[in-house]
Amino acid sequence: MRPLPALVYDPDLDTGELANTNLMIRHLFKLVATATYKWTDADQNVYFDGTFWNRIGLDFGSFIFEISGGIPSLSFEIPNVSKWFSDIALGEDLRNKVFKIYRVMLDRNLKVIGYATEADMEPIFSGFIDSIPDTDRETGRVEVVSHRITEKGIGPRRGHSPECEWVFKDTSSKVIGTDTKVYTCIKDHFGHLAANKPITGTNWDDYWELAGAAGATWAANTRYQAGTCRYEGAETWCDHTKVRCQALANFNNFGGDEFISDLADKDVYWCQRVKSFAGKK
Repeated sequence: MRPLPALVYDPDLDTGELANTNLMIRHLFKLVATATYKWTDADQNVYFDGTFWNRIGLDFGSFIFEISGGIPSLSFEIPNVSKWFSDIALGEDLRNKVFKIYRVMLDRNLKVIGYATEADMEPIFSGFIDSIPDTDRETGRVEVVSHRITEKGIGPRRGHSPECEWVFKDTSSKVIGTDTKVYTCIKDHFGHLAANKPITGTNWDDYWELAGAAGATWAANTRYQAGTCRYEGAETWCDHTKVRCQALANFNNFGGDEFISDLADKDVYWCQRVKSFAGKK
């Protein structure tokens, strides 16, 4: 989609369909190898988070995201006319290197809307390069699998997802009780009743526990929430896997489900198993 030329652009008319012509949805791609490569499928380079994401003509071949719970994967073709991608692929083994895709909205000046840094965004796909099965003088084909492959199994996407559903660093509300101690919210509620005010409220302990630091003053007509992720450390990223949650020492708050794929194709016996042979019991 091409934006309107600057000379004929009138911000007073930038409504409805005219506004749509000045916005475009594109993708940012990041490959973390010995060096970090940043690309975009926009028609020009995109300057974002202090660096240029270089324009290349990525062409997606397939994308597998099964409702049955198979590990997501995708493949794409990348231009190789100048052999720049061959130089990267031959210079090191790209297998198991981190690959991420972000979906962004760009304005008419190719500025990312709504985000100041990459750390503010959640990737729509995060995984590892599985293989580069074919590269010629025109294109190179790359196959990528989701980071869920590190869990060594598969699980259904919704009811029992192996990926944590919490927003990273989503923490609980903290307030100062009438005893000047800090209390952490353990149940979402609206603080409009004195009954849930710590610690003079009659049922305050249904909503608060003595924990935390740097609380705010409790106020009526305020929404308080129990955090989900609750990680408050110095780390700035999480890929929502069990492995990462353990590395952050936050596994008690992990919001995913461990899966038992090793049993998927096996018979499970819930009582003593009796073997029988021909002519024998």
